[in-house]
Amino acid sequence: MSEKEFSRLNILLDVEAKRLRVDDAVQLLNLNFRQGVALKAAVICLVLRQALSKKGPAFAGPLHS
Repeated sequence: MSEKEFSRLNILLDVEAKRLRVDDAVQLLNLNFRQGVALKAAVICLVLRQALSKKGPAFAGPLHS
């Protein structure tokens, strides 16, 4: 893994651990608007998936009926 890839991974891990805001990560990674929106959407999906998995199997299904 290159130094640049390692740096990017550290930034994303900091976002996941809530040590860094997504908006700050977008700036540090020099993402354009669309890439920033995509990163924010991915973080939202991860947070929802983690929240649903903690509630047990009754809530682990699809978000729509």
